[in-house]
Amino acid sequence: MAAVTKVPIPFDQRWTSFVRGPLVGLVWVASAALCVALLRDRPVALEHRAWVPPVEYEVSTPSSGILGAVLVQAFQEVRKGELVAQLDPRPLEARLATANAEVLSLRAQIADTRELAEAEYLQAQSLANQEATSDGDSSRMRMEGDLLRSSFDESDLRLGVLELEVLLASDQVGTDLLRARHTRAVKLAADGTGWEAEAADLELELRQAEEQNRGVADRLAGQREELLQARDRTAEIRKGFPVLTEGVDLPRIPAATRALEAAIRVQELAIAGLELEREALNLQSPIDGQVSVLYVGEGQSLMAGRAVMLVTANVAREAVVFVDPELAGAESLIGRGVELRAGERRSLETRVASLSPKAELLPERLWSHPAAPAYGLALRVPMGDPAVFMPGEVLRARILPSEK
Repeated sequence: MAAVTKVPIPFDQRWTSFVRGPLVGLVWVASAALCVALLRDRPVALEHRAWVPPVEYEVSTPSSGILGAVLVQAFQEVRKGELVAQLDPRPLEARLATANAEVLSLRAQIADTRELAEAEYLQAQSLANQEATSDGDSSRMRMEGDLLRSSFDESDLRLGVLELEVLLASDQVGTDLLRARHTRAVKLAADGTGWEAEAADLELELRQAEEQNRGVADRLAGQREELLQARDRTAEIRKGFPVLTEGVDLPRIPAATRALEAAIRVQELAIAGLELEREALNLQSPIDGQVSVLYVGEGQSLMAGRAVMLVTANVAREAVVFVDPELAGAESLIGRGVELRAGERRSLETRVASLSPKAELLPERLWSHPAAPAYGLALRVPMGDPAVFMPGEVLRARILPSEK
């Protein structure tokens, strides 16, 4: 039997066979292992679109008028309750001056009526002294005189209170504006964008105005205390009448006095309305945030309800996730866990607090194409305090598996 002779295979041919055969298999196996590793480490795909809706408030005027002063600029930080604008106070100041003149006129009428009433009372007392009157009638006449004088004192004090209220309201209009300007000047000086001298001048003016207001307020408090005491005296005198003679009616109030009492009441209501108008002059920020947009400028006429500016909150406490309505119909989503993510590093797990009763139009920023509106069921999810995401930020979301 002939021996088998092995034919040597050249190295180039062996290498070519290896590359075309086993090496290809090894490459495919390594590629598959790498894909598995990458897929395992990759974040889970987030299926739903979400965003953080900004909290925005329009600062509008409750009454018509002319915008007198705008105390903020666009993108400026504001605090809740901070004065940001004020309507022109001159029409209100004119009405306050008219109200003050009417108060002075009523005080003059009361003085005249009191003088006539005192004369009539003295005449009646003189006639009673000439006639033989009983002790009860004399006592009743004296009490009627005391009641008349006490009533006039009470009316005069009421007008004094009104006069001081008008004066204080007029002064506070300018003080509110001065205080806001001083606060702004102090902030600008602290930032290096304003003048310290201007802030110091405004501080001096504000201190003087506040000191004057405190003086008027103290006088007003004292006048109100005297008015309460006068009312107590009048009520005490009235209580004594039935004790003298049973069945005897209380003294009738003269017609002139009744008319003055009604006029004083009307004036009290008018001044209370002017005080409400004074408060409506000041436009305050409803939230902590930034001024996003200024709609109007100083000197422009405004109708009641017209927005002056838009204030946006610095933080948002909740996000909105939009899902397919069919998903909500399959099972309840209230209380389900939700994962929110922005980029690869910032994420948050929260739960669904509530959902909209119908499909909503998504914000344009969440549309896949500008010409293709998208709809979905809106889920409200709280983000806690402090919030992880910024207002207006677009997020991705995933509904977590149910824990049941």
